[in-house]
Amino acid sequence: MSADRTQITVSWTEPNNRGSNIANYKIYWDAGAGGLPRTLLTTTANTVFNASTNLLFQDLVDGGSYQFAVVALNAIGASDFSNASTFIAATVPFAPPSL
Repeated sequence: MSADRTQITVSWTEPNNRGSNIANYKIYWDAGAGGLPRTLLTTTANTVFNASTNLLFQDLVDGGSYQFAVVALNAIGASDFSNASTFIAATVPFAPPSL
């Protein structure tokens, strides 16, 4: 995982595929609103991502708190939700007060 003021790269480990290759992942998030990550990511043209195990989220609010969860898809079906991970987009520090 890496993050800065406006973007976060979320990475995950491929789960047990139950004997069938992972075809896609669905990424869920709370869109910075708090609560459980149950909003399907729709900020791109695709809401189902290929079998890559990382995704870059851009245009985040400086200092915002975000939660993410991942669901793996294969020929057998969908996995359970991953554990939710919380990330806070970095903020620019305040200048120290003058002495």
